[in-house]
Amino acid sequence: MSKKLEGVDLCNEKEKIDPRVLRTRKMLLRALKELLGEGRFADITVQDIAERATVNRATFYSHFEDKYALLEELLSDDLRTHLLKKLEKGSEFSPENLKTLVMAVFDFFAGTHSTCTHKREFGPMLDSVMQDTIQEVLGRWIHCASDNPAGATVAVVLGWSIYGSALTWAKDPERAPMEQAVDDLLAVIGPSAFSKN
Repeated sequence: MSKKLEGVDLCNEKEKIDPRVLRTRKMLLRALKELLGEGRFADITVQDIAERATVNRATFYSHFEDKYALLEELLSDDLRTHLLKKLEKGSEFSPENLKTLVMAVFDFFAGTHSTCTHKREFGPMLDSVMQDTIQEVLGRWIHCASDNPAGATVAVVLGWSIYGSALTWAKDPERAPMEQAVDDLLAVIGPSAFSKN
């Protein structure tokens, strides 16, 4: 959970990053996204990405270890963007915000499992990024809401519950409506998420 959910003011933590670094990273991310629209990830090289971003390979490697690290960042950014559209800045850990988060995750899963042409190529990485991002949001919310030493454990349990339920729901061809599936999940995890014990 090393990356920050930028834009969501969870506990007002912000990391200052050089604007030139951000600009270069955005160019590399945009280049990969464009190339993915044209072909398979397996066929894309670091040189292709660098050329499309108008940087040299050394610049690429100063920002990312390899094309898989760039892909992970791209997937993570896409999920963050999706969550930011749903979560209000400065949102706190509450039953309403937990429902908003769960709905956003289910919605994201529905979109990626039905439209992602590259799902077979990088499905496990996408799933890992989703799990990490969900736990990051929950962990920061819970940390800000209380000094509960078990907060990290609660975030992991809730994160896996949300992730597993959304994944199972998205794969089910005869799935229940999303709102019903979310309400069913919250009926199970909600009471323990907000218990004072």
